[in-house]
Amino acid sequence: MEEKIETKINAIIECIINKPTKTITADDYMILSAELKDIRFRKSQSENTERMAQLMASVLAPVSGG
Repeated sequence: MEEKIETKINAIIECIINKPTKTITADDYMILSAELKDIRFRKSQSENTERMAQLMASVLAPVSGG
């Protein structure tokens, strides 16, 4: 079900993106704005997760030395 909803949302967003700028409605703008915020949030979360993984790896890495 989730996949069907995502597919439908993506189709709607694609439809809005393909509209000429002058025909974009306030609702269209709000949809695009929300999607952009969501994309940026997911990207930020992914980057934060990667940084945390690198930090944990460096903290937990065995110390080699003499």
